[in-house]
Amino acid sequence: MTQQEFWQGQESDNRVFVHEDGVGNLTFDEIFSEAEELGGFLSGTPLALVAVNTWSFVAAYIALLRKRTPFLLLDPSLEPDYTDRVCRTFGIKEIWSPVLGATPGSGAKALVDMMSWDSNEARSSSSVYEELAMLMPTSGSTGSPKSVRVSRQNLIASTASISRYLEMTPERVLISSLPFHYTYGLSLLNLSLYSRSKMVITRSGVLSKEFWDLFSRLAVTDFSGVPFHFESLQRQGFPREALGSLQCVTQAGGKLAPAITQKFLNYAESWGFQFFTMYGQTEATPRISYVPPSQSRQKLGSVGVPIDIGKITVRNEQGSEAAAFEVGEVFYEGPNVCLGYASSESDLEKGDLLNGLLGTGDLGYLDEDGYLFLTGRAGREIKVSGHRVNLDEISNHMGEIGLAVAVSGATNRIVIEVLGSAKDVRSALKSFSRIHPTRVEIYEVDELTRLPSGKLDIAALNLRWNIG
Repeated sequence: MTQQEFWQGQESDNRVFVHEDGVGNLTFDEIFSEAEELGGFLSGTPLALVAVNTWSFVAAYIALLRKRTPFLLLDPSLEPDYTDRVCRTFGIKEIWSPVLGATPGSGAKALVDMMSWDSNEARSSSSVYEELAMLMPTSGSTGSPKSVRVSRQNLIASTASISRYLEMTPERVLISSLPFHYTYGLSLLNLSLYSRSKMVITRSGVLSKEFWDLFSRLAVTDFSGVPFHFESLQRQGFPREALGSLQCVTQAGGKLAPAITQKFLNYAESWGFQFFTMYGQTEATPRISYVPPSQSRQKLGSVGVPIDIGKITVRNEQGSEAAAFEVGEVFYEGPNVCLGYASSESDLEKGDLLNGLLGTGDLGYLDEDGYLFLTGRAGREIKVSGHRVNLDEISNHMGEIGLAVAVSGATNRIVIEVLGSAKDVRSALKSFSRIHPTRVEIYEVDELTRLPSGKLDIAALNLRWNIG
């Protein structure tokens, strides 16, 4: 144990750690005691943990970290066949599924369903890399078991840095506005645990009345969301009852249109809370940069400067470091960069293959002050009538003028789904680009398909419209 291992307990801490409706308040001492009991069922052999937003998940998560037992984090909405396949891919023979609304003090097996299956297969790998903490599935929806290998030091370095720039204190109150199986959602739990602040756990959606009633009743101070949440809240209005206790709002998980960011900056100025635009990836556990609130208006549209443990560079097509305002691939370097990827059981043996350097696959540029502006995603460029077209530029432009769209395409074909009028999209395209209208298909839909994280599900769009 080191002082940095924020999942370890202190001598005694009777302050409230978790509140869950139907369960009530649980102190740090109580959660740590439950984690200690769960730890008695761990042998160090990797297992899978279903990430349900409930207090028993928190206890299981802490137990696994304390006992240095690597685990695969699972989305509870996954189909059983997929869960079985991904577990077998990594040689995992046991799944822990936290019980919703479990009664504290009722025993470890009443907190977590410990499911295992008989198998004559021995683990093909005799060892697991000693610093491996967990496997975080990548956020795509292709059905691939590919996961990010996260170390304990990744968790410590990232959480400590985020805590510093958010100026976390034990008096803050966070809420589980995002699922724990999503790296951004899990980072909120890590922040609460690191800063010894209170975490309100809920499974109510951010757009529900129940969520904001709970937010107001328990005087939550911190709210975190993805672009979909802010797009929806700006249409229906930010709940005024939440503003009395609100101190800090963070946005990550994708690009938010500058006009919507501006609206929330106006809220922040009027009601006295701080608004942080942030950027990251699962591979960075999960934070890369943030915009200091004091610079939010001057750097509108930017995702900020690197967190204090890292460095951002942009490389042009020749592989050289790009000049200011020159677009290229974004690279990040820091101790929070993951160990690498895992696609098979044998990958669990591997050490640090990235050595702290991550090619993000995102395109962007740094301005004269070192602020990062993202322009798109590598691989999101196609040829239309011989001209190169960046699909993310189309999506970003539509967002800036208030159109909610999902954009994909292949050579000589662009497909756009829109919440609203296809005519408005046609008009916007005409003023924005020289793409011939016969190359563009526009479909009016009632809802844009999204991943559980709130990000647009481009893979599902490709499948629906047979985009190869």
